[in-house]
Amino acid sequence: MQYVRLLFHEKVVHLRFPFDLPSGHICQDVCPFSRKSTPSKDLTFQPLISTIRPKIVDLLQMSAQEFQQKFNGSPVKRTKWRGLMRIAAAALSISDEPIAELALVEALGHPEELVRSQATMSLKLIRQRRDRE
Repeated sequence: MQYVRLLFHEKVVHLRFPFDLPSGHICQDVCPFSRKSTPSKDLTFQPLISTIRPKIVDLLQMSAQEFQQKFNGSPVKRTKWRGLMRIAAAALSISDEPIAELALVEALGHPEELVRSQATMSLKLIRQRRDRE
């Protein structure tokens, strides 16, 4: 979660997972066994296209079935569907785009309580920020 907080601080518009960075895997970046290795050109070790720069609103609106299909074979599946939806709802809390607020309002009816509660909190943050302006 520390990585997600850092991204919020920098107001990133696209959600990226630490294990899907173009430079390689975070685990590989810090592993003493990998420090002397060179990046592979083998497609097997490249990030999946579906995991590079997804739009956060699209992630939040994704069904469980779409999540399974899109991230099949990706470490993103470790977050599980509800975890990714919660992260997306949290990430939208920094957006000033009307579409972010609409997506969060939709998420209030999400089947997962974890996502609904994060959507509620994110909407509150957006509205507080707007009220201050």
